[in-house]
Amino acid sequence: MVNSRLLALLAVPAALALPLARPDEHSLAKCDIHFEKPVVTDPEELKSYQPTQNDDGGSTTTTSSSSSSYSYSFATPLPQSPSSGSSTAGTSTYQCFSNGNYPAPSTWLSFTSLWSLHASAITTANSAVSAIDTGSVSGGGSGSSTTTQILHDKILLVASDTSVDARLILATILQESGGALDAPCTGTGNCGLMQGPPGSASYDGGSGDAAASIEQMIRDGVQGTPGTWPNGGPGLEYWLDVYGGDEPWKALRAYNTGSVPDGGDLSVTNGVGTESYVVDVANRLVGWDGVQRGSC
Repeated sequence: MVNSRLLALLAVPAALALPLARPDEHSLAKCDIHFEKPVVTDPEELKSYQPTQNDDGGSTTTTSSSSSSYSYSFATPLPQSPSSGSSTAGTSTYQCFSNGNYPAPSTWLSFTSLWSLHASAITTANSAVSAIDTGSVSGGGSGSSTTTQILHDKILLVASDTSVDARLILATILQESGGALDAPCTGTGNCGLMQGPPGSASYDGGSGDAAASIEQMIRDGVQGTPGTWPNGGPGLEYWLDVYGGDEPWKALRAYNTGSVPDGGDLSVTNGVGTESYVVDVANRLVGWDGVQRGSC
């Protein structure tokens, strides 16, 4: 009689040699991303809009060459850290936030503190942009202010005109352009400081009113642009209204990708956008300097 243990040993290599199952064409087809419905932009419709797990108010798509491809917003990739978990660069720590432990607004740095942390880098990013003539100043005469100070003031202005926290606007600007006024457009016309929706403005320093140009770039990112996708689209304020402004994380995912593919895992992008986008912005809000990203 053949020893049963010997038979078991002989069976192991045979099992390992079996070919792995390959996905068929029908399975692969399920990976395609398609528009589910147009983005809701009408204020009256928005009042009764109730997003569900499979209804994210529009979506991004990567389709075949016979149809258009659109990405709502892309952040400039940051250097990856070889470490796991959180990483520290100087006094700046990157934390691996996830659903359930994103920082509450009460734990965010103040706008003044966030601005102080990044003002030098923003100034450097705009070193090639000349000072802005601000016209008359108190006491008579004329004066000029750096683009950095104008950016600071315009963020506060747009925040006061909308329901969007100035800290969130600043963090999104840092994520999208690093505060560089002349950041190039990406995707399908995603331009300006916030790489806003299609039709968003780029910096126009030669317009004679550069301060207005800075304000317009911020408004496009926050309030959106006229028209519907792919000729226009909603801004950050819209997504905050849809998903709730007190916890902006789903809104940030939608701002970057045009939808929330997985409400339980905000790193999911379905291949469009930046996986670490939400965690990056969350870290910026609590003091990360953007230099070294942790590997989460």
